[in-house]
Amino acid sequence: MAFAALVTSCNEPLVAVRLIFPSELAFLHAAVAHIDVYDGGDTGERSPDAICRALSVNPPAPPTGVLPLASSGNTDPCSFRDGGIVLDGVGIGRRVIFVEAQDFDGQSILRGCTVVDVFGDQADLSGDKEASARNAGGAVDVIDVSLAILPDFPQSQPGCDDVDAKCGEEPVSCRPAAP
Repeated sequence: MAFAALVTSCNEPLVAVRLIFPSELAFLHAAVAHIDVYDGGDTGERSPDAICRALSVNPPAPPTGVLPLASSGNTDPCSFRDGGIVLDGVGIGRRVIFVEAQDFDGQSILRGCTVVDVFGDQADLSGDKEASARNAGGAVDVIDVSLAILPDFPQSQPGCDDVDAKCGEEPVSCRPAAP
């Protein structure tokens, strides 16, 4: 299940970030998601792999002195469906894209981290229908970030039946019913 956000900066390339949820159930349990973009051009304790490792622990914390270049803030996952999220200040170069989703109680339930090189050249998106559709907004590339389920993933059933119910014209809350 993939949803996209658009990453941009003034006079810099537009880059779409596509969130790959492990299942529809995972998407239904996600109340908010956020994207943080870090400069991945350093080495040692500030290398891209070190940043992803530091963000994979609980709570996630980048290495000392490493700050996000851009952040989406907490965003309803339904907003990612149409690539409507825009981030300023990403720039060109090696970037670390970190995504975390939380459930309706504020518990982190999904995370993903990937390292990409943003060149600003138009990518060939012709073989990817979803990416081509997103390209209507002028994106030069589409970056996939796969989310993984964390140990505290809820065991309850979500309070809605499917993505259309959660994100439709009259969305319903997917907060699980109280036990």
